[in-house]
Amino acid sequence: MFYNAALQTKRAAFKDAVWDAAWERSYALAPDIEPSLLDRMVKDPVSGNYVVPEREPVRYPALSGLTRMEWVQAQLPLIADEGTIQVYEEWTLHRDYSYGIGLHATLDVPYLTIAAINSFIERFLADESGYRAKHPCKYTHADIEHWGLESNALIEPWEWGSIGSDDDKP
Repeated sequence: MFYNAALQTKRAAFKDAVWDAAWERSYALAPDIEPSLLDRMVKDPVSGNYVVPEREPVRYPALSGLTRMEWVQAQLPLIADEGTIQVYEEWTLHRDYSYGIGLHATLDVPYLTIAAINSFIERFLADESGYRAKHPCKYTHADIEHWGLESNALIEPWEWGSIGSDDDKP
């Protein structure tokens, strides 16, 4: 038996939940009116390939005249600071995978370092069952340094000294 593990930090889980809430709110206020990508495709006479011509992004009156992405990005600080989104340190097993067992984990660590991952593996293998912390964690917009679409917290090489021993460095 083997596990297919997907790990993330609590900060990444919070950030993902805020992004998801912003997208959901945008579609609740303004249903999608953007033309389908396939409907806009045309055959390039030179290359023979199908291309999608550039166009101006759609601006939605219901989203204050902003594009959907502009509106979503403007909502991130508001949603993050509402205090309604909570995340837990937790892991769940998913036995419906075709091969192996799915293991989804949200870890209470600032970064996914080698030491953090090894510590999680030891904790998980102690009883190989799901877990959820008793108390949730709340963040604010200011608590999250990187709000881009990357998966987990980023750490630049010059920040490595702030996370511990050399074993922790990416």
